[in-house]
Amino acid sequence: MTSFVAERIYPEIHFGKFTFNDGGVPYYARVQSLLNTSSVVLDYGCGRGIHLSSSTAFYKSLCTFKGKVRQVIGVDPTGAGVDNLDIDEFRQMTDYLIPVEDGTIDLCHADWVIEHVTDIDLLMTEINRVLKPGGYFCFRTPNRFHYSSLGAAMIPFELHYKLRGLLGDVHEAQDVFPTTYPCNTKWSAERILKRYCFTSAVRYHRGISHLMGMGYLPGLIGKFFESISPRFLCHELHVFAQKMNR
Repeated sequence: MTSFVAERIYPEIHFGKFTFNDGGVPYYARVQSLLNTSSVVLDYGCGRGIHLSSSTAFYKSLCTFKGKVRQVIGVDPTGAGVDNLDIDEFRQMTDYLIPVEDGTIDLCHADWVIEHVTDIDLLMTEINRVLKPGGYFCFRTPNRFHYSSLGAAMIPFELHYKLRGLLGDVHEAQDVFPTTYPCNTKWSAERILKRYCFTSAVRYHRGISHLMGMGYLPGLIGKFFESISPRFLCHELHVFAQKMNR
């Protein structure tokens, strides 16, 4: 996606370098509002932190917790987190078992991670275990009914990286993972969170055109589709949940 194409489709990019449709802004703003200087944050599926590598100073500040809270612990099933500069400590997971003591986390956050989980019950059991009573679990994930998710489910995983390249995605092959969508509708997210004793609020977010990397006209078509699609077809789910005191 070139800045020229992006600014023609979303002219507001000229003012702050982000669009009105950028889901990261409302998502991270709400997560930040739940934190204070004594919070201990768990960055679930932290990876290498590549999503911030090309961000503006404003966006990076919005998405960064390190230095604003007492500690940021990053966990990931791969060793990639050792290169993540936006966490204080990295701990590698095995089989979704989080190497963190019971009841020590104030907020667990997962950005574009839940869609790759193969055992949602084990994940929720572990999240529940490490959170303090009243702690928060927040995640952003694709909506299962969005056209990009439906396409990813139908196309063999071996072709995902090449397809994302055609769409202008900047991820490297090592950062593209199989998708399972275990908790990727509003109804499934609410149901699973309730089962594990969380109160929750789940919000749809339209997101930006996935076709901008292919040029102005495809990008404009994508923007039009995003603008007229029903809420249940929106691209993103923003999920905010709180562990009930028991």
